[in-house]
Amino acid sequence: MSNTSFTKLCWICNSPAETREHVHKKTDLKQILNDDNGFERLVKISGEHKTKKIELADAKFERIQGVNSIELKYPYNLCKECNSTTTQPYDFSYGKFIDYILKNKESIVKNSNFDFSEIYGEKFELSTSNLFRYFAKSIGCRINDAGEKVPSDIKKLAGGRSFTNTKLKISFAINLDMIKLPERYQTGLGKAALIAPKYNWPYTRYLWRESNRWLNIFYWYGYLPDKDFGETLITNSKLITLGKYKPMMPKNSFWAEFGSWDKQYIQTFMSEA
Repeated sequence: MSNTSFTKLCWICNSPAETREHVHKKTDLKQILNDDNGFERLVKISGEHKTKKIELADAKFERIQGVNSIELKYPYNLCKECNSTTTQPYDFSYGKFIDYILKNKESIVKNSNFDFSEIYGEKFELSTSNLFRYFAKSIGCRINDAGEKVPSDIKKLAGGRSFTNTKLKISFAINLDMIKLPERYQTGLGKAALIAPKYNWPYTRYLWRESNRWLNIFYWYGYLPDKDFGETLITNSKLITLGKYKPMMPKNSFWAEFGSWDKQYIQTFMSEA
């Protein structure tokens, strides 16, 4: 392995960063690539979007050869231990969560809620805690990639330590514009712009959003979550209510202003004839 991998430190534990985390979960990438919708190729859409709309005419399109492409990974950011033994339980909990969400789309969209005990069983608290830690790792990687210092409570969460006094809140919302599309077009994965006040001192604050098809995941760090975007995740609570989100509507301009996919948006497109 090239020594360049050791020029950066793992943002969780400060050991040499020997591995590169996928920007999107590898299993998510495999899932959209294997969807039985006639799609065969992954395309990355990226670029700066100055307007409230995502102007695809100005975006950069890159065809991706496979899920292990370097284009789908952050720069070296985690040590082997943190990217395997420490965080594997988080990845497992997230995988079960996404599988359940996608398989139960109809009932979740109809009721705007779901029950964690249906995903993880009656002893759901540990798995839900690991899910929360997965989200801590996800936003930690994004903050680190932006060249910002990852807050200590996010480091502790991703490293398997205490939940005490964390400023991180997570909520979920249904993208109502997405679910109106034909099923074959509901295949995207997105990482929106990471937003922080220009002058963050003395309070560190971040807003961020991810998407997996029609499900939007909202990250609130140091901000009071907006209830329109769903209840916040509480690890010992079975039921959670989802918000409803229409990104193309003017009333959601709060998120539209910084909702462009500045990191990358992964979509599957039909192969050319």
